[in-house]
Amino acid sequence: MAIHKVKKLNQLQQLLPEGLPVDAGWLEAKGYSRALRMQYVSAGWLEQLARGVYRRPPARLPGRNIYDNELQWQHVVISLQHLLNRHDVIVGGRTALELQGFAHYLPLGNIKELHLYGDKPLPGWINRLDLDVQLVFHNTRKLFKAEGRGLTNLNWNTGNRQTVSNDPIHGNITEHTWGPWDWPLTMSTPERAIAGTA
Repeated sequence: MAIHKVKKLNQLQQLLPEGLPVDAGWLEAKGYSRALRMQYVSAGWLEQLARGVYRRPPARLPGRNIYDNELQWQHVVISLQHLLNRHDVIVGGRTALELQGFAHYLPLGNIKELHLYGDKPLPGWINRLDLDVQLVFHNTRKLFKAEGRGLTNLNWNTGNRQTVSNDPIHGNITEHTWGPWDWPLTMSTPERAIAGTA
């Protein structure tokens, strides 16, 4: 029995990078029952961020800023893009422009609104998280309705970080690394971000 518990804990460490939030459904699908999740929370191996939302706590390493342990919007977006099978969600519009240095009148990193673009609504649990930004979701099917395009037309492959679209506006997606582990954060290029804000 103890060997099984150790194996499940080791598996969790492989499946869930520290700091990235996931919902109870994701954990259930990986074999972590409610009772096991509660046991992991009690032991400090999981942190419950909100009802039904968990993460592996970031390691408290010497010299690491305490701010690195706080949940940030980048954790949420990277989790949506790479863990929760929602690769169609990207950072876009004004936020993408700010992050790429095209909003010179605003201080970098002081984002108050996070503009996310996708074909499907964001999971409801995101609104229960204590984030220091306001999430603004844009449905790409509505935004690019006249052109019949959404993010599904991009054919963006996060595995090889390439897009097969030759469309000068809708194929322009870029990836920036973020955090101590250089996680990939997918966002619009400036050209697409400007088109998305029009």
